[in-house]
Amino acid sequence: MSMLKRLALVCFAGVLSTSGGERGIWLCVGPESLVNETAPLCELRSAQGWKVERSSMPLAEGIAALPTKPAAILILADDDSPGIEAARLPYHGWLAKHPKEFASDSMFGDLDHDGVPDVPVGRIPAHNPEELAAVIRKILAWEARTPSPEDLSIPVWAGDPGFGRIGDVMAQVSLPFFMQRLRHEAPPWAGFWLMHSEPRSPFCGWVRDSAATFNQRIGQGGLLSAMIGHGRNDSWWITTLPSGPLRYRAEDARSMMGATPAPPHLVFACRCGAFADPEKACLGEEMLFAPGGPVACIAASVDSHPITNYYGSTSLLACLRDEPADTLGQLWVESIRHAHSRRELTKELLVSALEPFVIGTRNPVRDLKADHLLIYNLLGDPATQLFLPRPLRAQVLKVEEGWRWTVEKPEGLPAGAKLLVQQRVPLPNFRLGQPSPEAAGAMQVFREANATLDFRTLRELDSSQE
Repeated sequence: MSMLKRLALVCFAGVLSTSGGERGIWLCVGPESLVNETAPLCELRSAQGWKVERSSMPLAEGIAALPTKPAAILILADDDSPGIEAARLPYHGWLAKHPKEFASDSMFGDLDHDGVPDVPVGRIPAHNPEELAAVIRKILAWEARTPSPEDLSIPVWAGDPGFGRIGDVMAQVSLPFFMQRLRHEAPPWAGFWLMHSEPRSPFCGWVRDSAATFNQRIGQGGLLSAMIGHGRNDSWWITTLPSGPLRYRAEDARSMMGATPAPPHLVFACRCGAFADPEKACLGEEMLFAPGGPVACIAASVDSHPITNYYGSTSLLACLRDEPADTLGQLWVESIRHAHSRRELTKELLVSALEPFVIGTRNPVRDLKADHLLIYNLLGDPATQLFLPRPLRAQVLKVEEGWRWTVEKPEGLPAGAKLLVQQRVPLPNFRLGQPSPEAAGAMQVFREANATLDFRTLRELDSSQE
């Protein structure tokens, strides 16, 4: 396939019927009152080829009672429910205020006890059957959707890097670095939409409206969406205005009221997945329980670190590029295992040199990686389907008249299938400029910048055409 063209059928490998048991055991475990509420989800998973097991025993006993090791584990109820509390593990914190341990559901997926998860674990932290039923309805609605070209896109929101003067230097290089990663790590079929909360960035838009802008965009669909920046339990930092910090807060998450769920969401930031906090819901929970919010959310229970977040986010793109798993949980496990195996010494040395200035101390990368594998929790069902493209046999040739393409028509096309022939120009080099003083101008620059990241349709054919 040419680097300049994408040939993609609106026909995805998202929800495929397979023979019973092919996917392995999907264990659903929690209080009996919640387990009884999962019948519609269990029926769907069974139809997809999972061997469904339900249990109201304590989590460790429920896993031990299975005939074979599970392939995915869904925990029901919040952390305060006896028998299914998250594991508590030692935390390699770097500040005096950091806790000595962190809550981890991923630890239950480490079936061979080597410190690295083997199978995905998710949790729906519902407090009652009504909350659980609402999330299950979101999952069913998400997996019943008709896929569209938006399912080949990944909306990403990068917050202001902060860190004072060093952060200003980081802002100068962050945009070129981000575009470089897209060129080298992302799958060639993926479209991108970027928001960058640095006022001088062409991708900033009108920063005061950025929460609403992001909600609107992910409500339009995508394969995944992500936030990258700084967070705390109940909010994610956008930037600081003259009037004070601007944050994406719980009320912004709750405002997502659309009838269709947003795609699975990842927050590469501190503490936005602290579901075990007994005093308030974390941002990841707020997004999961919002009617039009993400169908699942992955976020950290304690402070995360820039180097491991870099490894984690770029490994996720690499795993999408290389024969990705078709469920959110398995993709996540593969990506963090991939991140655990990586060493980029130049970047590690650079981060080590900057650490004393931005977070106060240097930290062994080995310790950081050990935490990173387990501090991120998946809120939602790890078996949630992703709408990924199937391979398409195609030829794209450069001839004297221009480009010529041919596509082998797949067998068994569903009714209404279309062939879209799309093109994206090579990603340009973006630099920081002067921010627009008004909303209309800022949003115009924002739309024009994002138009260069996506594909434009050259031809559209229905299944009756050659």
